[in-house]
Amino acid sequence: MTSRGFLFLLVVTVAAITVASQIAERFTAPGLERTLAVAVLTALVLMPAARWAERRGWIKGELQLGRSRAAAAGGTDPAAGTGQDGKGGAR
Repeated sequence: MTSRGFLFLLVVTVAAITVASQIAERFTAPGLERTLAVAVLTALVLMPAARWAERRGWIKGELQLGRSRAAAAGGTDPAAGTGQDGKGGAR
């Protein structure tokens, strides 16, 4: 993510939460109901904004959870190390 993408998403998120909280305050009861309403309204604004920023090249639309792609494909995982202690010996 570039700094431009970060700042864009930060401003959009703050603005979306501010507006969503004002809207939810009028139509929902305090507590979990209002919290969920703000979350849903914010997501409805933030998802299209993030997709737009991705098309502009400001963020990269790749999410990696768990093992790295190289490890999943049977290769070596650079984050996991080589199994040695850095001095040439085994751990």
